[in-house]
Amino acid sequence: MPFQYKVSEDKKVRVIIDTDAACEADDPFAIAHALMCQKFDVRAIFAEQFNREGSTRQSYEEILTVLRAMKKEVPVFMGEETKISEKKQGEEVSPAADFLIEEAMRVDEKPLFVLCIGAITNVASAMMKKKEIAKHMTIVWIGGQGHEHSTSEVREFNAGNDVEAINYVLNSGVNFWQIPNDVYGKMRISLAEIERRIAPCGEIGRHLFENMESEVAVWSLADLECAISGDISKKEMKKIIESIYEGG
Repeated sequence: MPFQYKVSEDKKVRVIIDTDAACEADDPFAIAHALMCQKFDVRAIFAEQFNREGSTRQSYEEILTVLRAMKKEVPVFMGEETKISEKKQGEEVSPAADFLIEEAMRVDEKPLFVLCIGAITNVASAMMKKKEIAKHMTIVWIGGQGHEHSTSEVREFNAGNDVEAINYVLNSGVNFWQIPNDVYGKMRISLAEIERRIAPCGEIGRHLFENMESEVAVWSLADLECAISGDISKKEMKKIIESIYEGG
């Protein structure tokens, strides 16, 4: 059912979503949520890599699937296809990076927020090409370990997928809001509740539920329950994931 309330234009903010949408089932939920938020003027969605060959294209296709399911039209751009350190010298930046530069430098009374749900490669690529954009946007990034309980034994997924990129962004002077793993790990919902409350909500509800159902064993039981708590080594986490795949 459409919302009855309206958000006045002076309260709205421009939003760009940067997401490795095909990596885990949580990203399509975030995309759907953002598209339903009336405060957000979603200018574009960027496909982000997740450290696997062809992963940017996979993210791109998943974003399109979500948009089709919601019957929404938003510009979607391919992002960088490799980590920053793997880009060839003189290689052109991605369409996503070029759009970010254009949008950040555009004169608009609405502030620009870039919501990064994954590695931050596309943002870093744009900033390397045009440093001035740092003064014209706020980055909100889900990634990295908590500042008080970090440990070198745990590789936080989003940061680990492009360490050079996040280090560059952190040192750029951009207005930066971090949501580390000891915070985002507290945002939990059961599969039963998703099936009951979200699955019946049309094509997008079915898609979100089926995505989550297909991967809940590996992601929820391994990474969310172990890596987020910060008290398990990468070696131990690997054993847990392997045992799930083997049915142990």
